[in-house]
Amino acid sequence: MYSEKELGKLLADISSVDPVPGGGAVSAMAASMAGALGVMVASLTIEKDGKVELKPLMEKCNKLSHECLKLSDDDSKAYTKVMTAYQMPKNTPEEKKKRTEAIQESLQIATIVPLRTAECSLQIIESALELLEKGRKGAYSDAVVSAVLARAAFEGAFANVDINIAHIKDEKFLNSINLNVKELKHKFNRSSVLIDERLKEKSQTH
Repeated sequence: MYSEKELGKLLADISSVDPVPGGGAVSAMAASMAGALGVMVASLTIEKDGKVELKPLMEKCNKLSHECLKLSDDDSKAYTKVMTAYQMPKNTPEEKKKRTEAIQESLQIATIVPLRTAECSLQIIESALELLEKGRKGAYSDAVVSAVLARAAFEGAFANVDINIAHIKDEKFLNSINLNVKELKHKFNRSSVLIDERLKEKSQTH
């Protein structure tokens, strides 16, 4: 869906009053671009410096970039289902029950999608950190942009996860998600510190 749109049209869609694409989809798009930059840096390093050992990393970034682009579509679809569920009639007890069930089901999907965006974003951050060390020096700033863009994507995705979790009632689902959330946030905080350290080290050399 979004992959087929020209950038100008896509930006017009984002800036419109239509709630989709929203923050979750845009976070996934940002992650996709961050992954694509990782591919570029790795490709340049392989081609110009002969570091063929970076090929698996290049392929990983490429796979993550494509997955995140799909996740941007998935996120909009998931949010649309949430809105549809909330608009269901609630005039009778049966209607209320069906509406509640639909809301809860859609909220779970709308949580799983940005959570996966966050997982992919974290992997892209880790790849970018590796490229900051091993990548071509002339593409250092591109690796930096990949890292900080993926960091923003992670934070944006998690903002959506947190909002949806607050309205989910299924304790078993919440317990499973919260375990994943805790681990991801721990890894993200560690990687985020490493990004700042790399940037600080670079600024001190100038």
